[in-house]
Amino acid sequence: MIKNEGPTMRVEFHASIDDYVHVADRIAASVPEKTPTLHFYYAFLFLNAIVFPVFLWFNQYLLTGLIVFLFNMGALMFVIPRVGSDGNRNYYEHLHGNLENEIATVELGPDGVRYYRDGCETFFSWRKITSIEETEQSIFFYLNGNGFGVRKNGFAYRDQEREFVAFANNLIQTGRGELEA
Repeated sequence: MIKNEGPTMRVEFHASIDDYVHVADRIAASVPEKTPTLHFYYAFLFLNAIVFPVFLWFNQYLLTGLIVFLFNMGALMFVIPRVGSDGNRNYYEHLHGNLENEIATVELGPDGVRYYRDGCETFFSWRKITSIEETEQSIFFYLNGNGFGVRKNGFAYRDQEREFVAFANNLIQTGRGELEA
């Protein structure tokens, strides 16, 4: 349900663990990792995925080398990227429980964003919000090192989603303008 009450806009939606995981994954990906351990990890992946199958091919173990290569590529493309994401999912499921049964509310106003869930209210001023991202299921508001999602299941029509995002972007620009003035 969406309500536009003059200078504010409010939406109620069913919250989701997926939004917390998405935000955690995005923020983790934005942090540069330049540790020696990471370099050793990449070297191990290169040796295991490329050098070892080539070694097998040169020693006439063509089928074994192909199987090892395909297995390693599958692991690199599907298994390894999910390790961190699954860890985040387990963490948020443990932290929040069955979040999908709860109603959350986000209210956009001239001073900032109010997020209501589970009897608590969180406030974010517009100057703290760094960006907005839209996916198929959610609209994400990012702050420095944090963020939250607004599920699109709270909007009855696509036009309401677009109006909500446009309203938020306008208020972000207004909030940044006041900060610069």
